[in-house]
Amino acid sequence: MVFSAIPFIANAAGYATVVDVATRILIYAIAAVSLDLIIGYGAMVSFGHAMFFSLGGYTVAIIAHHTFGGGPMLGWSGTNAALAVWPLALLACALLAVVVGALVLRTRGVQFIMITLAFAQMIFFVLVSLQAYGGDDGLLIDRRNELPLIDLGQPGPSTSFGFGLFGACGRLYARRW
Repeated sequence: MVFSAIPFIANAAGYATVVDVATRILIYAIAAVSLDLIIGYGAMVSFGHAMFFSLGGYTVAIIAHHTFGGGPMLGWSGTNAALAVWPLALLACALLAVVVGALVLRTRGVQFIMITLAFAQMIFFVLVSLQAYGGDDGLLIDRRNELPLIDLGQPGPSTSFGFGLFGACGRLYARRW
């Protein structure tokens, strides 16, 4: 939880770049924890775990695109509420995990490594081929999601919220194992 105070301390001390460095550390720590789970506890070397990060990001971005001028998607004009968008991103990743896991978990060793790489590349090319959403250039999100009682539009509170959420998940992860 101390990690969530970094943005406020850094901004008060005049070291705004510390927040950027801490954010990068946080992103790499999330990737390290996912690798620790799959390699350390599952004893499976995977090249496909990044597809879940990208699918979650594209889910949020596509919903934001339709919310702010992209027109309705399947009759729904979208939302910017984080309490609706983030669970949808998690649901999309969970559905992908069920489909991919049903096929991938039947293999072992080098075959497991190669099939996870193949699925990651398939998802990559599917997302890159979506020309309506930026294609190779990706999709720009120009507004942050909204949370009740927390102003995610300001860098301090949004970064502190992310750091605090990471700290809470880290505590749960540490207790689990």
